[in-house]
Amino acid sequence: MIKKLFRKIRDAILGLGEIPANTREFGLRIAMIRYRRKLGLISVERYVDAISIQMEKELREVTERYKQDQVARFEKKHDFGDKIPVFMCWFQGKDAMPEWCRACYENLLRIAPPNTEVVLLTYENYQSFVDIPKVVTKKYQEGKMCAANYSDMVRYMLLATYGGCWIDAAVYLNDGVFQTAFTHELYTPRFYREGHPLEDASRGRWVGGVWFSKTNHILFSYVTESLMELWSKHDRALEYLACDYIIWTAYSNLSTVRQQLDAIPVNNEHFRLLNACFEQAYTEQLLEEIFSKQQIHLVDRHKEYKKQKDGQQTVYGYLVSKQIKS
Repeated sequence: MIKKLFRKIRDAILGLGEIPANTREFGLRIAMIRYRRKLGLISVERYVDAISIQMEKELREVTERYKQDQVARFEKKHDFGDKIPVFMCWFQGKDAMPEWCRACYENLLRIAPPNTEVVLLTYENYQSFVDIPKVVTKKYQEGKMCAANYSDMVRYMLLATYGGCWIDAAVYLNDGVFQTAFTHELYTPRFYREGHPLEDASRGRWVGGVWFSKTNHILFSYVTESLMELWSKHDRALEYLACDYIIWTAYSNLSTVRQQLDAIPVNNEHFRLLNACFEQAYTEQLLEEIFSKQQIHLVDRHKEYKKQKDGQQTVYGYLVSKQIKS
């Protein structure tokens, strides 16, 4: 109880320090909405609605261009030939990947079909594929843009340029997921159903860390141009998960985007099921049951997981040992 109180006091103090900068960038109303949400004083629904409205205002000019079919095209710097690129990113390189992310990467190499090419993006190679605008890179180098937001810029510019797939580094995929995904023009986990509670900006219609597309797509071009627009005007993100609000703006205003996202069937509704079972004792039957329900598994990589529990190997321990050979 006392720890919880101290956390609230700490959040209140830290949040106050952010109000002036947020006010300069987005106005007092948004600054106060963000502060009140940080303290839990307004509901998720009110917060998501307010940020969604603000994002739509910020992107009005980009949206109007896309309504007139003025879709940006980006120059390819790399020739994948007839291969579909599959991108994963760990800027510090493979050897610096946390254990679970390394397991996901090794698994991806194992299951990716022959018509794909897996690319691990690092600080050393990402500029061989895309040219990030100098204004964006400068703000990242100055510390105005966090690594996750910079990775968003890289992600959507890559997808806008080459199409293909993006798999977040902590995502574990089943065999056969590519065959399922490539029967659709656009594919991502979708768990929206009528009456689905409003929990975040995606509203259950996509997961931004997992995209499958055989070709470049108008949605990815829209997100890329929107990020360029936002970072040319601002020195901080409107919201940490800004891309979900950008996609929602596209979904709300561009019929092509709406139709293609709505065409994705409900899939992988329980994408955190594997994570929830990580510290259970591993059995082949348990893992088969999980994999029969889900093909795409999102994991919180910031937590620590036991490889052994009560003298038995855990699900986490089995998967890591299976993928990372000593």
